[in-house]
Amino acid sequence: MRDSAANIFMCNRLFFLLMPLILSIGACFMWPALSIQTSFDEFVPQGHPFTVTHKHIEKIFGGLNQVSILIKTTRGTIFSSEVLNKIYRLTEQLYLLEGVNIARIEGIAARKTRRVEPGPNGFKIRRLIPHESLSERELQDIQTYVKGNPMLEGIVVSPDMSATLIQADFFPETSSVHIFNNIRNLTTQIADPNIEIYYAGRPILEGWLDWHLPRMRWLFGLCAVVLGSLLYVVFGSVRAVAICFCAALMAALWGLAAVPLLGYHLTPATVLVPFFVFSLGICHSVQFMKRYFHESQHAVSRSDAARNVFRALLVPASASLITDSIGFFSLLLIPLDLIKALALTAGIGILSLFVSVILFIPAVLSYVPVPCDRWCGAVNRRTLFDRLLPWLAGHIQTHRSAIIALFALLGICSMGCMRYLSVGDNQPGSSTLYPDSHYNRSARLITELFSSADPLYILVRGTVNEALVSSEVLHEMESLQKHILEHVPGAVRARSLVEHIKAFNMIFNGFDPAFFRIPQLDATIGEYLFLYSIAGYPGDFDFLCDRDFTHANIRIDMGNRTTATVNTIIHETAAWIAASHRSARITFAFPGGLAGIQAAIHDTIRRTIPLSVLCTGLALFGCASLFLQSMRIGFILMVPLLLSLVLTLGIMGLLNIPLTIETLPLASLGMGIGIDYGIYMVAAIPRASITGAAILQTLATSGKAVFFSAVSMALSSLLLVFSPVRMDATLGTCLSLLLFINMLSALIFLPALLARNSAKALHVQGVP
Repeated sequence: MRDSAANIFMCNRLFFLLMPLILSIGACFMWPALSIQTSFDEFVPQGHPFTVTHKHIEKIFGGLNQVSILIKTTRGTIFSSEVLNKIYRLTEQLYLLEGVNIARIEGIAARKTRRVEPGPNGFKIRRLIPHESLSERELQDIQTYVKGNPMLEGIVVSPDMSATLIQADFFPETSSVHIFNNIRNLTTQIADPNIEIYYAGRPILEGWLDWHLPRMRWLFGLCAVVLGSLLYVVFGSVRAVAICFCAALMAALWGLAAVPLLGYHLTPATVLVPFFVFSLGICHSVQFMKRYFHESQHAVSRSDAARNVFRALLVPASASLITDSIGFFSLLLIPLDLIKALALTAGIGILSLFVSVILFIPAVLSYVPVPCDRWCGAVNRRTLFDRLLPWLAGHIQTHRSAIIALFALLGICSMGCMRYLSVGDNQPGSSTLYPDSHYNRSARLITELFSSADPLYILVRGTVNEALVSSEVLHEMESLQKHILEHVPGAVRARSLVEHIKAFNMIFNGFDPAFFRIPQLDATIGEYLFLYSIAGYPGDFDFLCDRDFTHANIRIDMGNRTTATVNTIIHETAAWIAASHRSARITFAFPGGLAGIQAAIHDTIRRTIPLSVLCTGLALFGCASLFLQSMRIGFILMVPLLLSLVLTLGIMGLLNIPLTIETLPLASLGMGIGIDYGIYMVAAIPRASITGAAILQTLATSGKAVFFSAVSMALSSLLLVFSPVRMDATLGTCLSLLLFINMLSALIFLPALLARNSAKALHVQGVP
């Protein structure tokens, strides 16, 4: 079969030479269609129950497209004419931004922030900061009103009066880039040595990611330089470097072209496509060039050399590319659009290597002159590594049982370390950016001063109209809030319509703190809401309840956003509902908000990693067994692969590296790419019986190429540590570690396993 395929290839080699070049020219025309656009929805499991609850909350109350701006003085309080003037101007300019929901702007200088006092005919309501220029008396009066006010202190002004928080909500269709650029421009206009300005929120995070992604271009150039240098060190031939580069670059171009063709944009995930495809293209190209220099010493002509290369590597290279693509396509099992985009675009790029490497490289080699003895000598020169391989083969043959026992012991220890693995990054802000980034510093400070960077929401759904105009309902909401605050140490504050009704009751009773409670009569509650509605600003309660007082939300602010805190809130909410919920007028749905979304992501990670490993492992086992025509060989290849994954996860647990959305693709990618080394090793075995000489020959011929391929892939992944996006750096670091361990397993553990098995187990019909 391989002979027939080789004959067909040689008859059509000109076609296989020109076709990839023409396709690459076509792919270049797709470059203008590439655009950078990060969407938070791509990070979210859309079908998860928590996500469904969150979208319901967002539909009624908005809030997902919210920006938080913190203004902090370097000395003194914010109650100075200079600082409050800046706060007032910034707040007023927010009302003029395109796409802003003016009813959802909150802050000390917001139009809806009112001073509420009892009047002769109800409430006397006036704007807290009525104008820009304030006298010293007015400043002192405002500070006195804010101090100790439960609706203002700790919510819009920090307890030490040194900072204020402004929050603005934008309509969902408003571009995050538009929001990000406008917020940066507005805050730059009021910048001053006496104040510090921070801003966070979903649109800001997306804006920072879009701002950083174009800076990945220099990283791809660095990757190309490093791999090109390694190629030249191995081959000492510009021709070999040029052919490998051309083959890998064409596949990378096709992978990038697939991004707009499939309707995707460049995101922190899809921007990795050219890195992965190019690096894998180099790795597979090395196998072909290494074999070519070996065949050139014996072939009569360049056509014979190219034919022999194609014939020898067709099966193992095809098997390796399919296993690589399985590693990527298995990511489609993960219900995150961000990961699915990476899976499809990179998977297509990997499959395109079949054309640009398996077909294109032998076609090119059939037309170029056979390398001279100088080049062949440079490739075959004995290095320190070449002298190490026979020594390694001898020790593997002699101490194979000890090697197997050592790797087994390492695996057992790693399984013990895996218990330290945690799910989710527990730091304020986003794990997609570095801890010292402006965004994460902003989120951290907002959490420290206001505990409101990533709140959790509980939806209160009324079963009847005006369900909230009820003392029974409000008492249930208050009871739930108290239960959470008492039983969850990380929950620091709960806010809902309840606090406003209690405040109205206190105001109407001469500001007596004893009346900061829910009225017993439903009619009194309805009266307060009516009197406020005719004197207040339209939409004042839109962030708390809907206009007909049927649905409401409870906002839980947390001092920390750890997975444990969020899970405890979810557990305690469910426990309270089961034990104490009695009113038929309402039901509860939870959790929502960014904390609820994070809980959905963490739950998805927890459920999909075992499924991903299982499905990827079964697919790789089936593929290896089919191509190598031996189920036993397929099983032997899986053992070091799974052991490498266990070792990597154990190291991650030991180093306290959590399982996050960044490391979610790790298992599938590491297994799909890592099995390549074992396939090339097994394919290089020259006979059916395993002896010391057979292992020596395998390590001497294929071991060096496997080592270079693994080092190339691991090093290119490790270069992502310089990425301005932490998500890519984390994945690159962990993947390089896994691939390095895969290499050690393929060069040491796999030969030891092979040596322990019978000759029948290693009768591989798909290879020479």
